[in-house]
Parts: sequence; structure tokens; C-alpha cells
Amino acid sequence: MELIVIFLLAVAFTAIVPFTLLGSHLGFVSPLTQFYSLLAAVDRIHLVIVEVTKRNFYQMGLLMRPLLNHKRDSITET
Repeated sequence: MELIVIFLLAVAFTAIVPFTLLGSHLGFVSPLTQFYSLLAAVDRIHLVIVEVTKRNFYQMGLLMRPLLNHKRDSITET
């Protein structure tokens, strides 16, 4: 839970800094609204790909488990 809070605070800080006096002092410029829309779309696509890959990985692991156990048993028998 603490990690999520720290992550959200970091995201909020980096999103707000360009609009502050500190941001202008550091030479940051305010990004366009389209940038945030594109960033949100890319982020969602990334999360979907990660979730699908994770599910496929674990499903493949469950399918491979009997094969791995059989191979291990045959090695110990010899």
C-alpha cells in the first residue's frame, strides 16, 4: 500500500512541476493536453499487454508443470 501511495505522489509531482514557479525556473514548459491524452492511452495499452502476457505466462506454466514433473521423475529413476 505504501508503494502505491509513493508512486501516485511521484506521478502527481512530476505532472504538476511544469506548471509551477519551480518548473519555469528549471526551464520546463507546460505540455499540451494532447500529450497527457496520448500518455494515458499508451499507459493503458501497456497495462493491457502486461496483463495478457502475465496470464499467458502463468497459464503456460500450469500446462508445463506435468511435463516438468515427468521429466524430473524419469531423471531420478535412472
